[in-house]
Amino acid sequence: MLEPRGGIGQMAVVAVQADLIDKLGRDRVRVGEAARQHCGLDALAVVLPHNSQDVEHAVQVARRRHVVLEVRHRLPLQSGDDVTAAIVLDATALQRPLEIDIGRRLATVGAGVEVHALDRAARQARLCTRGVPLWPDETLGQMLATGDSGEVGLGDASFLQDVVGARVVTGAGRTLQLGAAELFGLRAGAPRGLPSPLGLLDGYDGRGLVVCELTLRLHRAPWSAWSHGHFVADRPVLLALLSAARPLVASREVDTLRLVESSGHVALSLRVSSARSEGDLAHLTRDVAARLAEAGFPVADFAAEDRRVRLGQQAPVWPEARSAQAQVQVNVAWPDIPALLDVTDALAARTAAPAQRAWSVGPDAVRLRLPALSAPQDIALLLDAGAVPIAASTQWRQAIRDRMSPAAKVVLTSLHRAFDPDGLISPKAGLP
Repeated sequence: MLEPRGGIGQMAVVAVQADLIDKLGRDRVRVGEAARQHCGLDALAVVLPHNSQDVEHAVQVARRRHVVLEVRHRLPLQSGDDVTAAIVLDATALQRPLEIDIGRRLATVGAGVEVHALDRAARQARLCTRGVPLWPDETLGQMLATGDSGEVGLGDASFLQDVVGARVVTGAGRTLQLGAAELFGLRAGAPRGLPSPLGLLDGYDGRGLVVCELTLRLHRAPWSAWSHGHFVADRPVLLALLSAARPLVASREVDTLRLVESSGHVALSLRVSSARSEGDLAHLTRDVAARLAEAGFPVADFAAEDRRVRLGQQAPVWPEARSAQAQVQVNVAWPDIPALLDVTDALAARTAAPAQRAWSVGPDAVRLRLPALSAPQDIALLLDAGAVPIAASTQWRQAIRDRMSPAAKVVLTSLHRAFDPDGLISPKAGLP
């Protein structure tokens, strides 16, 4: 397998850069100071691919010159990354224009397009994505590459469940279409077709392939209304809130429910949606408010989402700003919530800091966002309590691997060797 080498000679650096410029053009390659400004660290070169063909060219140059290709769905790079002898591929440059098939309710778009931009464009055709991330700068490729299900709309279904197919480039420099139902003569958009290893190969920011384009199912744009509430929070109150929220989400009366703990209080934000009519939305909001009040959690009057938001003419405003603190996100099954509460409370007590947690409620699992951890023993405690990491970074991988069955290790290793035989794409990511 290829390994990044800090001792690469100057002539080799010039040769790699010249090959990239020759294949892709000077406007799609950054070198020297321009590369540093673009990605935040000294890299051999930064490539901004326009399509899968550009990605193929970058892979071919990396293979021929025996250098690593680091795929990134978010820049700038983190200070701990070492890319001095690597080509950085900026996947956010994969901006294929959106193509919507209204009849089949399908959208095909570049992996570098922001999820919110896709959702707004789809709403202009009276359609929408089923879920979106809380923050507006998340791209489709980043969501898929990190296994991120999204937070707004999570109560209806995960964003990832609507991925029908993808055009990818492997570490061997081949372009493949995964999930193509047409191969078997099935109707377009059917959730069958070629077996798709996307979740296994792309789950840690690109281990064995580069996603260039995605095809997703769209859904009718609903009428929506938001409400809020604030409560004094201790463990019994939080568990009671989660218990009251679960049936509302399971019945799909509520498609978004967020709980944010801070300074002994918990802030509740929830969205009720209806694809039928505004009258049905009014009925649902009354029912949800009554059921929460009966459980001891009265909420403010619901405010309908602006019509311009529903039609894609205006960006939505979510109830929470992005935190500047480093954070980690995990999924947890409902039966494991008490164990995860025990662990996070113990970790917070160790640092003499209040537990700062944000919960996004889904029908089958809950997303938890909490301050980032780096100690291996702390990560192991979370995993043993039932946490499933989203975008598991390097420090998580050994702990994950220790818990994998031999069969799972064999499957992942075989897939990785088939799609990226030389370990060209993000080799340091390895297998979990």
